[in-house]
Amino acid sequence: MSELTGALIARIQGIEDRLAHLETLEYAALAGALWVRGANGGVRTVYIPRKDVADGVATAVFSVTTTDEAGDNDAGHYAVWVLALASQGDSVTAARTASMSAQYMWTRSQRDTGEGVTSAVLEIAQTAGAATLPAFREIGGIALATTEVSEYVVNVEFTVSAIGTNKLQLGVSCWVVLDYHLYTTPPVITAL
Repeated sequence: MSELTGALIARIQGIEDRLAHLETLEYAALAGALWVRGANGGVRTVYIPRKDVADGVATAVFSVTTTDEAGDNDAGHYAVWVLALASQGDSVTAARTASMSAQYMWTRSQRDTGEGVTSAVLEIAQTAGAATLPAFREIGGIALATTEVSEYVVNVEFTVSAIGTNKLQLGVSCWVVLDYHLYTTPPVITAL
């Protein structure tokens, strides 16, 4: 076998390996989650499907859970970025619809015992509302807050405010990206 033939075979094998890796990532993304893990951390990406919410009422939409490991082995850090979509009108036959989107981020640090601190939530951006008939149905705003249920569970709550004479069918969905360091068991994102 010539040197050129060997190089071509090695190159084709490299392309096949890369294709297999990309297909694995594609299947994970189609399943609604992507998880990439390194030696000291990783990234999780999860889509949280639309959840109905009441006008002006804080509603837990997803949670982030870390593990209470045996002994004092619970230290770690994570940062969360959220891309949210709030909407009114829950049918393809809805005559009046409205929407608004927003971006948020925050971080949490935990020590070896699990005791932790969550930063304040930063709203990065919020769009104006888009409504087919604002006087009838419109989104007035979206707010995100975190609630520490325990040292190991943080709930993420959305408050969506509606405007107009017909405040029905409010909902919110989001993409969540979680970057973490250190944890023995990676954090888990769960739709509520």
